[in-house]
Amino acid sequence: FGRAIALEAFYSFQSRRKTGGGLIEGTSSQDFSAVLRLDLSDRLRSWISASYDPRRGEWKQSFADITIGLVRNWRFQSLLTYDFYRRTISNVDLYLIRRAGRLDLRLIWRSISKQILVELIPAF
Repeated sequence: FGRAIALEAFYSFQSRRKTGGGLIEGTSSQDFSAVLRLDLSDRLRSWISASYDPRRGEWKQSFADITIGLVRNWRFQSLLTYDFYRRTISNVDLYLIRRAGRLDLRLIWRSISKQILVELIPAF
């Protein structure tokens, strides 16, 4: 859809099998996911995704992410997870990220664990 908007779709089929006593047991699952990406500028990027189980005819989960460039090597990012089974927002992650050369310093608050984390990871 142009440089700023992209739509992606994925289909996944997984099968898990084990044998025991000469019998084969197992389960399988299917998943269809769609992702809409918005790269509006270097300072504003976002994406939203949703997963659907075609075998059961049920929506599974959805994610939404936004990244906002603040000032000089600082970014704010949030990630929201929605669970269709429980019909609730299951997690919100809030990040304050500082790019420092080849490393990112990330201060993170996670609603699921009610914790503040500090990470120092390689920058990509």
